[in-house]
Amino acid sequence: MESNILYYSTNTKIAFRINQDYYHGKHFVWCCPVFNPSAEHRHSKFADIPPSSNPHNIYCRLKEDIKGRDRDSSKIKANKRGLKAGAAFKLKEGVITESQYGEIVHMINKASFEEFTPYIYVIREDMVNARVNRVSVKKTANPLGVEYQIADLDKSEFEILDIQL
Repeated sequence: MESNILYYSTNTKIAFRINQDYYHGKHFVWCCPVFNPSAEHRHSKFADIPPSSNPHNIYCRLKEDIKGRDRDSSKIKANKRGLKAGAAFKLKEGVITESQYGEIVHMINKASFEEFTPYIYVIREDMVNARVNRVSVKKTANPLGVEYQIADLDKSEFEILDIQL
């Protein structure tokens, strides 16, 4: 794997709370070794990471949609779908009960715009190196892009930034 110092992931306040409160503080994240791939030199291996996987772009889009109270926000809708799919997976794994699954779905359905406030996770490579998985080309948003996942990120392994862009 390429040597990095940090990985970046943009998630939402509600995703953070669900992971902390229901999944024993373990977070599933997609992450990237640069915060803003679109600012990379065009020959960088990170320059081909598309906007849908770019932590900076995701952060800006969520901030913009929340500020504009966009009820048709594709980012918020996608986050809701992903959170529900994650809850279904955790139910199937036995991590949560049917009752907890119902609570999570209810929480997602009733969430205000502010619950989708974006959080930037800054993850130290040395704390997660053995558990970072490069995403298969078949599952990346761009086959030339470089994307990673961490299935069991603990809160002690990242810091949260809330920047103003």
